[in-house]
Amino acid sequence: MKAEVCLVSPANRANEPYPPLGLMYVAGYLDKQGIEVAIIDVKVDPYWGLIGSFSKKVEERILEEVEAMAPPLIGITCLVTEVGEVINLSRRIKSKLKKAKILVGGIHPTMYPRDLLFRGSPVDYVVVGEGEQTAAELVHAIIGGGRMEDVRSIAWFDGTKVYRTPPRSVIENLDEIPFPLYKRVDTAYYFRPSIYAIRNMLLSAAFVFTSRGCPYQCSFCVNKNIQSIMGSQRLIRSRSVSNVLFQTDQEKKGVSN
Repeated sequence: MKAEVCLVSPANRANEPYPPLGLMYVAGYLDKQGIEVAIIDVKVDPYWGLIGSFSKKVEERILEEVEAMAPPLIGITCLVTEVGEVINLSRRIKSKLKKAKILVGGIHPTMYPRDLLFRGSPVDYVVVGEGEQTAAELVHAIIGGGRMEDVRSIAWFDGTKVYRTPPRSVIENLDEIPFPLYKRVDTAYYFRPSIYAIRNMLLSAAFVFTSRGCPYQCSFCVNKNIQSIMGSQRLIRSRSVSNVLFQTDQEKKGVSN
C-alpha cells in the first residue's frame, strides 16, 4: 500500500508476542485524521528470533517494505536497548529514500533525545512524550510546509545544537483517543493461542490499556524523570468503564478497525 506515514517496529521485536500498541495507537490517531498510515511489524516464530543472523533478514525485509511504500515520513519506536539498531536502520533507510524524514519516539528518545540527534545523525526529529497528537501535527507540518517550531514536544538537531520545543499538555480524556489500528498488524499472529498472556496457560488473548501514567516513584524506574520532563500536569488518567468495555467487546467479536 502507499502511505503518507510508515510506522516501524525494530527488527529485534520480530519474535515479540505482544502487539506494538504504542505504534497502533499513533496509527489509529493518524487514521482518524485522514492520514494514510502503514505499520511495518515483521513477525517470525519465537525460535528463529533467537538466531542473530535472522534479525538481519528481518531488517532487510523492513527495508524492502519501506522502500516499496516510499513514504515521505517514517516513524520508528525505540527502547534503550534499541538505540544503535534504530540509528543503523534509519541510516539504511536514508540511503534508499534520501528525501524521507525520519522521526523516532518512545521512552529513550523522550528521556535522551541527544542520543539520536547529533551531527551526521540520520534521525530528523524526536517525539518527546505521548505520540498521538505530536505525530499528527508533525505530519501536517512536514507535508504542508509548516513551521517545526510550532509543533510542541519535538526535538531536532539544527546543525549546532539540539533544539527542543515546549512540552504539550497530555490528553486528559483518554476516551477521545481512537482505538489501536489492528488492521495494520498481523492479528492472526497476535491472537493465536500462546503462553505469554497468562504464564503457562495456553490461550488466545488481547491486551488493553485502561489508563496512562503511574503514581509511584520507584528508584529503578524512569517514571519520576518523565514527571520532571512533562512538568506539573496530571499524568495519571483513566479511561471510562464504558469505553474499555466497548473495546473489549470489539476484540472478543473480532477486531475490524
